[in-house]
Amino acid sequence: MATNGLALADYVDELADLQVSHVTVTVNAIDPAIAQKIYAWARLPGHVYRGADAAGIIIENQQKAIRLLKAKGLTVKINTVVIPGINDHHVVEIAKTMKELKADIFNAIPMYHVAGTPFAGIAPLPEDKIATLRKAAGSYLPQMNHCSRCRADAAGLIGEKQNQEIVDLLKKASLPGKDKARPYVAVASMEGIFVNQHLGESAGLWIYGLENGKAVLQERRNTPAAGGGQERWEAMALLLQDCNTILASGIGPRPLAILEQRGLQVLVMDGLAKEGVEAILTGKAIPKILLRTAGHCGIGKQCSGNGMGCG
Repeated sequence: MATNGLALADYVDELADLQVSHVTVTVNAIDPAIAQKIYAWARLPGHVYRGADAAGIIIENQQKAIRLLKAKGLTVKINTVVIPGINDHHVVEIAKTMKELKADIFNAIPMYHVAGTPFAGIAPLPEDKIATLRKAAGSYLPQMNHCSRCRADAAGLIGEKQNQEIVDLLKKASLPGKDKARPYVAVASMEGIFVNQHLGESAGLWIYGLENGKAVLQERRNTPAAGGGQERWEAMALLLQDCNTILASGIGPRPLAILEQRGLQVLVMDGLAKEGVEAILTGKAIPKILLRTAGHCGIGKQCSGNGMGCG
């Protein structure tokens, strides 16, 4: 299992009971002054932390979790993404602290910049400099040298193609309708039949479930009042914590990001609500002709709504 460790401590006993053997924790800093340059925010139930507060919480929770994992006898691998000018001078100190926490192996990974992200203008550290860092960090922990990139959603062995059985299992596990804790779909609709409302302009959402393979209306829930900014969308996420997906005819980029961070899939579509709901809850694809691009309101930069939509 791979994680940033923010909430890991809460699940250590369960991981041990499940006989998970290895856990990878991505630790990019142990100094809050450095960490706050990397982590924009940290979310725990009931609150979002930012800046130095977020950095301190992430570091504290990571280290607590690593101690607990080792107390249970699990193997702990530390991933550190090396970001030139941000934490490259800090990597050896991270390795030293991780040794004190009894971590087992260390993996210094060069950052690969991605266009449109805050670090897009930072080039990866050259291979020779990564090699030097790994050698220095190796004074404290054994180094994992064969991994040039790391993905927390990867499965299987490096360089080995997955067999079809694993591919099918991964697809099955990723279907939103399979989440027993979130068995419903919320629909932005004026009458409960068609997906025909912008999410921000919906005073209520129609909640559908699945019975005998068919979408069945469960109830209608009033949504938080417009004008609340981020708090409105945080409240909506709580309102829909038993839903895995929201269907709407439009949504702005800000609420889209907040709701997705809270574990809700948001799909923009037109057409019959039941058609979309049944596809989602039975693990089928919604016909592409019904789908629209999420994160856009109206045409270009103009919103087609009444001005109350995304506030």
